[in-house]
Formats: sequence, C-alpha cells, structure tokens
Amino acid sequence: MAENVTTTNDSLKSTSCQIVENFVFVWIDSNFDEPNEKNQQFISKLENIVNSIQKFTDIDQCIEFLAKIKDENIFLLISDPLGRKLLPLIQQYTQIYSIYTTLKQQPWMKQYDDIKNVVSLDELLNILEQDIRQLNNDLISMNIIPQSLNTDLNRLEPSFMYFQLLKENLFVLEYDQHAFDELVTFCRTKYHNKKDELKIIDKFQKTYDKNTAIKWYTDECFVYHMLNKALRMVDIETIMKFGLVLHDIYYQIEQRHLESKYAPALHDNLHVVYRGKRISNTEFEKIKRNIGGLISFNNFLSTSEEFSVASRFATVSRSNKDKIGVIFTIKIDPLNASAPYASIKDISLYDNEKEVLFSISSIFRIDEVSKCQKNKRFWQVDLSLTSDNDPQLRRLTDHMRHALGGGDVWHRMGQLMIKIGELKKAEEIFGILLEKVPQNDRKQCAFLCNQLGYIWKQKGNLDNALHYYKSSLATSLNYLPSNDPLFSSVYSNIGGILKKQGKLDEALKYYQRVLQNDLSMFEPNQIEIAIDYNNIGAILEEQGKYSDALKSYDQALEIKLAHLPPNHPSLAKTYMNIGSLHHKMDDNAMAITYYEKALANQQRSLLSNDPSLMITHIRLADLYESLHKYKEAVEHRQSMIYIARQILGDNHAEVQKEQKYLDELRKKI
Repeated sequence: MAENVTTTNDSLKSTSCQIVENFVFVWIDSNFDEPNEKNQQFISKLENIVNSIQKFTDIDQCIEFLAKIKDENIFLLISDPLGRKLLPLIQQYTQIYSIYTTLKQQPWMKQYDDIKNVVSLDELLNILEQDIRQLNNDLISMNIIPQSLNTDLNRLEPSFMYFQLLKENLFVLEYDQHAFDELVTFCRTKYHNKKDELKIIDKFQKTYDKNTAIKWYTDECFVYHMLNKALRMVDIETIMKFGLVLHDIYYQIEQRHLESKYAPALHDNLHVVYRGKRISNTEFEKIKRNIGGLISFNNFLSTSEEFSVASRFATVSRSNKDKIGVIFTIKIDPLNASAPYASIKDISLYDNEKEVLFSISSIFRIDEVSKCQKNKRFWQVDLSLTSDNDPQLRRLTDHMRHALGGGDVWHRMGQLMIKIGELKKAEEIFGILLEKVPQNDRKQCAFLCNQLGYIWKQKGNLDNALHYYKSSLATSLNYLPSNDPLFSSVYSNIGGILKKQGKLDEALKYYQRVLQNDLSMFEPNQIEIAIDYNNIGAILEEQGKYSDALKSYDQALEIKLAHLPPNHPSLAKTYMNIGSLHHKMDDNAMAITYYEKALANQQRSLLSNDPSLMITHIRLADLYESLHKYKEAVEHRQSMIYIARQILGDNHAEVQKEQKYLDELRKKI
C-alpha cells in the first residue's frame, strides 16, 4: 500500500491543511530508494493507525517539511545515521511530539532525553498507538473564566463562546439524508488514497444511525480523528459537515443521562470521575489563580471512574520540564447537573477503562487545587459540574445570547466570528450558508450577501464588498417594497464603499437614496435622517462644494438639537464637522465658535482623558495661534498635552515634542 506514503519531493508539496488528523508521521532514512520488504510491511501496518506518512532521504528537505507543519504534531522516526546531523537542527520545532530510533544506543544520543529507542519496527507500532492516545488527550484545550467575569464578552476567550453556541444548538438542529451523504463524500475525499480507511467509511455509510454515534466516535477511526482536530482548530467546514454526528453524540449522551437519572438501576450512580492531563506551567498557574472560577473543555470530555486510568494520561517524563501532571477530580450531583454525561463502558473501545463521557463544552467550577493524595507526583484539581442555576454561568450565557442576536447556530456563530475579528472564519460560515440557501429564499440570500459585504469591507477588499452589497440590493428589490427600511442600510453600505473608492458622484446618489427612503417612512427616525444629512454633507465637502455641504450639516444639527439631549456626544461630532468646514472656507472666527461648542459638549459628556478632547484642543490651539491670540493658544495646547500625558506617559516622544512647542509658544505671549 505504498500509494499512501509520500516521499521526499512529494512531501514538500503537502501542506498542513491536507493533514486531516492531529499528527503526521515523518521517517528519515537515506536508504529508502533501495527495495526493502521489511520496511514495506511496516508501512502497511503503520497505515492502519496513521493517515499521513512522509518519508525523506535528505536532511534539508526533511527540515523544510518540518518547518511547514504549524497546526499538527509530528512523530519522527530516525532509522539512519542521518539522525546525528538532523537532531541538532530541529530542536526549535516544538511541534515534534515524539522522536523514535531503531539505531543502537550511541554516545551522541545521550544529550537528547526525548529520544525513544525501540528494538524493532513492530515494537514501535505499539508505542506509537499509546503515544497517539496520549497526544489526543493532551491536545484538548481548556477555557478558564474568572469568577469576577459576568458579562464582558470582550474578556471572554473566543473559543468558550464558540463552543457554548455550538452546545446550545446541537440538540435542536435537524439533519436529513442529504447531510449524511455530504458527510460521507467529504470524508472519502479526505481519505481518498487510504484504502483501509475508505473501507471503514463504507461501513460507516451502511451501518451508521443515531444510536451508534458514540461507538463510532470512541472507536478512534476517521470520525474520532477528523472531529477532534476540527474542534481543536475550529475548522468551520469540517464541523459543519460533522454537524449530524455531533448532534447524534449529544443526543445519545442525553438519552443515556436521562435513563441513569430516572432509572438508576441502568447505570451506576456516579459521584466522582477522573481526567488525567499533562498541561503547561502557564495553564496550571492560570488554574491556581482562578479558584472559584469556571473551566470548560473544548470537546466531548472523556473521564474514568478509575483513578489509575487518569493517572496514565497525567504522567510526565522527568526530562519534560514544561509540563505538569494534573488529575481533574470531578464531583457530580446527578440531580443538579447542567450538562448531560453518561457511562459508556458498555460501548467504548476501551471497556476496561469505565469511561464516562460528558457532552461538548461542559462547564465546571474550580473548587480547589492541591497535591494529589493518591499519588504525590500529580496535582489534583477538584471540579464540580455546574448546575443550570449557577448565577455566573446564567449571566454569561444570557448576555452572550443577547449580544449575538437571533438566528440559528451558524448565523450566530458567524456573528461571533465577526465580533472577535475572525473574519476568515466568518467568511467561511456565511459563504457555506449562501451556497446552501434555496434560491427562492430571497430574504436569506440578501442577508448573507450583506454579511459577506461587511466582512470584505473589514478585510479591505472594497471590490468584493461592493459586489456582495449590490447582490444584496438586487435580491432585496425582488421581494421587498421599494421603501422598506432595509434599503436604507443597503444603500448606505454601498455609498460608504463608493466613497472609499473615491467615486463621490455615485456615492452621493446612494446617500441621497438613503435620505429619500428614511423620509418616506410612516414614522421617520429623525436621528437616522440627521445621519443621512451628515453623510451627504461629508461627500459634498470632499467634492469642494462647501456651501452645499454646510447646508446639509446645518440640517443635521437642527434635527439633533431638536431630538437629542443637550449633552449628547453626537452633537459634538456635528459641531466639529461644521467648524472644520468653516476653517476650510477661511472663516476662522466661525470655526472657533463651533469648536468651542464641541468642546463644551465633550467636557460634559466624555471622560476627562478622552482622545476626542485632544483633537478639539489642538484645533482650537492652531486657530488661536493663526489669529495671534497666543494666550488662548497656550491654554488649549496645554490642555491637550495634559491629556496626552495621561494616555501616552510623560516620556513619550510625541508628548515631549508638543511640550517643546508649547514652551516656544509661551514666549510669544
């Protein structure tokens, strides 16, 4: 089955995105070009546990490949004296998880504590299987939420919000046969050159149903490997394809949980389970700092009733100074648990491990951190499964739902990706949704095109943004009345892009359409109309049509004064626009009048160190200086420097530069 193995130059064509599992096996040996039946037999066996195998005869090409691997871990086999030259050159590659050699022990190997000597290639297979299990265990990431954090989404780890959204919607999503067929085709494509795995996919296609989801997941075949990597990397496409399986795993855990809850005889009444994990010193310190806070795991969490099973996964070699062995001891109150969990020892591949599986992204409270009493080599982190009544958890989830709006899970997921700046993932989500939406669902098409337009605008690709915004407009015109409020937003988006592209005449037409649409409403929103006049004024100002621009700004100001409180910060922006325009029209006295009005508003509505105040003070300082009113100029420049010191610090170059200018200006008084 050599067709599954890539050698030397072909390896360099492979990229990380083609590796569908969490790891790749790399083998370097200068004698690969010579026929070797023993090696071929080993590779045939190796392919049953490793999807991606890369062989090298050249050190430089091997290093070039290793450097390209960013998101996966590497199992490296050295069966040739080339290793002596290779090892000193790859110490910086932290993605190398394990190094094996079939060479006899040599003096030069002693300086490398992490090399594992194996007697034979068959022995390596057994060790590799264990190391793969350990790696997958190590890779499950955690989110830690401080006890003090209740509603500030900007301080929440993005992956926490992502997986909470996913978890909330798994049980309500519905999938049909077409979704299953798409998944099978997707998996075949990913494993197209691996005959053994394709046979398993055939079996999956013929035998899978919602009651076998956990068994497929725990069998550690393509389902386990692809899904775990997708969850770790937040691979949107793969997660969406596996949505059906995620749903069914959740459903099966939920069903087993309910059976054990209301019919305890069916399952043991669990109270404590264990999870062993090797974590970094940084992660461990973060856990210790947040006792009383929350922790979640970004996956279906596998635990055991047996401490000894957990301890195997927590064991750290003496040479590994960067990891700490931790036993998570999870206490469960079956009557108050917020997340479903279930014993799966009767269907798990490892039935002797007494496995208990928690649903995806279950949330626990960190109760205590201490040295493990059962084994002093480990630290013990006591966790308790949160209940639906946990006040911090309820505040967080309620606020998250409100902040991300309505829609199904994938729409909200897309909104989340936009909110946290993951524009590539947001584009992927909305792009996939647009491909799937029925052509007659015009409302959905228009919405998705609008979202993609916004994403491309944020990414700086104005041509693509304009394409999607205009597609949204064209679709909307086919199903909405011409004066629908939605058109104001679409016209404004298009106008904004055209303005950035310098197409001012076209932009002006779209902003005027916005104004006409807003004025035609049964109950016009006066503040929106003021914004329309402001946008039109900005275009006219940029075109050099100052008199017309001033009329638009004055209309915006008149509306705001009539409908906003006198200290509303929006008034200051309009005062600033009018002041700037008067300055361009060489009417400095009137410019000062409006800048002073803006300043008075800002001083009432903003914090004393707001950067907007700096801008207003410096404009006033420059104008007063041009009119030879040096006393007033000094006062405003001094106020500007005072704010700058609070923001930038006394020693900042710009602060010192402005101070020198102020010192010179004082001499003119």
